[in-house]
Amino acid sequence: MFGLIMLVASLLGLGEVQGSQIDQQCVKGHVMKVTTYNIFEGGGDKERLERLASWMVQNCFSTDNNSIDLGVVAMNECNGWDTEWRLNHFLGHCRNIHHVLMPCRTGYHIGFLSQKPIRVVSMITEEPFHHGLLHVEVEGIHFLVCHLSPRDSLTRLKECEEIIRIARGLSEDGVPLVLLGDLNSLSPRDAQHHGELVQRFRGDQRLARKFLRVANGTEFLDYRPIELLESSFTDMYLGVGAGEESDCSEQATVPTRIYTDDMHAAKMRLDYILVNSILSSKTLHASKAAPVRDSETDLLSDHYPVSCTLTFHRPLETTMSNACSVKV
Repeated sequence: MFGLIMLVASLLGLGEVQGSQIDQQCVKGHVMKVTTYNIFEGGGDKERLERLASWMVQNCFSTDNNSIDLGVVAMNECNGWDTEWRLNHFLGHCRNIHHVLMPCRTGYHIGFLSQKPIRVVSMITEEPFHHGLLHVEVEGIHFLVCHLSPRDSLTRLKECEEIIRIARGLSEDGVPLVLLGDLNSLSPRDAQHHGELVQRFRGDQRLARKFLRVANGTEFLDYRPIELLESSFTDMYLGVGAGEESDCSEQATVPTRIYTDDMHAAKMRLDYILVNSILSSKTLHASKAAPVRDSETDLLSDHYPVSCTLTFHRPLETTMSNACSVKV
């Protein structure tokens, strides 16, 4: 599978962006809405896929009823979207949207939607990533979409080390970057709400393996994956130019009313949007990333979607000559 992906990428001329390729495009006052959504094992049956598409059209993309100029959505668990009916059925209810699907060897595929053309930079479906890492660009903003390992924090730490290596190279080249997805990890910024988690996780071997570490005979919540990512990114639950630190008491992205995963045994924030300093410097304002809870998202997935809006005040860099997407 990986060889096929790289062959397609080679034929399409995909690769890391070089400075000489970058053109300037002024989008002063441009408002971009960014959403990440684990859609729960492919989004369900046809009826739930239709409701998912309808919710995204109304809440994630620009319409006559909002001030969004451009909407993008990163998706985890696009299971079965490599079969024709599921992808086509969703897109049939979500028209005029560009999309990219990255098949992952685990079957938990990664997807990306945008109202503007998408340039695929790279698709990584091999170690150290459990599922994979999708790197795309839309209007000069780069996005790393990931779904980190559900197994244990040491595996996720290795994934994060590779993400940091990629991110630092992009930052050195002046590339504005967003990292988003289901990171399956806890943040130390939410620690005040984690008081009973260690005791709860101790009683379940899989939960303990996923979230705890042992040091000097004592069990702790393992925050190292998110702490490492924060060495190169800002967690958008803080916002940019948004003032005081956010109250994270309502930041939990699991569980929803669809409670099917024993790994969602408590209220936890597992889904994130993070940005690098280059993007922050180009941003006039960013709303704090927050889960979207309503009567629809209560029942669309076992995760809540997380969204924020970015308002840019400087020209953005864009290179769309190798755009790779399908529009329906």
